[in-house]
Amino acid sequence: MSIRAAMFVFWGALGALGVLAVPAAWGQPSACFKTPEGLVCPPPQGGIARDTRGLLLCGPGQCARDRNGQVKCSSVPGGEVITDWGEVLCVGGCVEGRMSDCVAPRP
Repeated sequence: MSIRAAMFVFWGALGALGVLAVPAAWGQPSACFKTPEGLVCPPPQGGIARDTRGLLLCGPGQCARDRNGQVKCSSVPGGEVITDWGEVLCVGGCVEGRMSDCVAPRP
């Protein structure tokens, strides 16, 4: 398989999953999700994750879902999170993910 064909398959698979992953160097969001209402993206340097009901929630830093299905995000813009046996640990402390922190891309 050629590199071009492999890239097509890779990007097609991401599209089928509802994830648009475009490198930030291109000036586009790096982790947006396609929804019936349009694209939903994390804030700049922020994170995005789905809760157990399928809602997209965002925060100032990276986000992850804990063992109870709650989305926790680093309180620091660009801050990282790790999960340890279902517990989410955040740089700078954790905050709850919120729909209101998510953004829509603009031209």
